[in-house]
Amino acid sequence: MKKFEIVFKNRKIQTYRRITLLLVVLNTLFFIYFLFDDTLRKTAILSGAVIILFAVFSFYKTKKAHQSFFLSEWVFFLLMILWIQFDNYWMASVSMILFLLCTAATDKLTYDFNFALIKQKNFPWNKYSWNIMENVILKDNIITMDFRNNRIIQAEIENENINETDFNVFVRSCLSKSVISK
Repeated sequence: MKKFEIVFKNRKIQTYRRITLLLVVLNTLFFIYFLFDDTLRKTAILSGAVIILFAVFSFYKTKKAHQSFFLSEWVFFLLMILWIQFDNYWMASVSMILFLLCTAATDKLTYDFNFALIKQKNFPWNKYSWNIMENVILKDNIITMDFRNNRIIQAEIENENINETDFNVFVRSCLSKSVISK
């Protein structure tokens, strides 16, 4: 059974990474502020050291992979744990929400196209049957999904190894099969 997996390009990842870095710097400034409180000094030193170690580890990991430096979404999970050490559950909750949002925002948007349906594999999970599609076409690494209700999804794709002709022939056969089965 023929199947295509298409990954959409996410042009906003750099922005998300800058925001992540800014939020980590702000959290680190809070930990530096806690250094001046005698009761919180040890926890603040530990928290600062953990953030620095995580940043060094991330720097090493990204340079080894020949990528530009960024902090992954796991830094928010780490911040959540550190805020729990300060008994600040409100900031820990905010860090957990940021972890979940960052994970969803930076996840690759992947669609599976098979004879039965089109399935979005990441959050928010969606399934589209072929009979609600007017047309789907891939041209010059841009996919256009045109729905019968005049909704359109259009995006540049990441994987350039997909043969456009094979994909478009596959889609036409799926669309014609859905028209016949109506």
